[in-house]
Amino acid sequence: MTETTALLRALHFDIAVVSGFLVALLDKGGATTDTAIDTVGEATLNARKYYDMAAELAKEAANDAQ
Repeated sequence: MTETTALLRALHFDIAVVSGFLVALLDKGGATTDTAIDTVGEATLNARKYYDMAAELAKEAANDAQ
């Protein structure tokens, strides 16, 4: 996986976080709020994982360039 791919995947999960928050805010009946909050939590963790992976790949690329 490249740094760019990892960043794109992290961005995808960031969008999932925003979408989950919007669902939770706009859900008047409350039926999907718990599911939306669970999705937000999982997507946040996944985004963090890919941001960390992108940072590690950037470090490796910088070390290889030297």
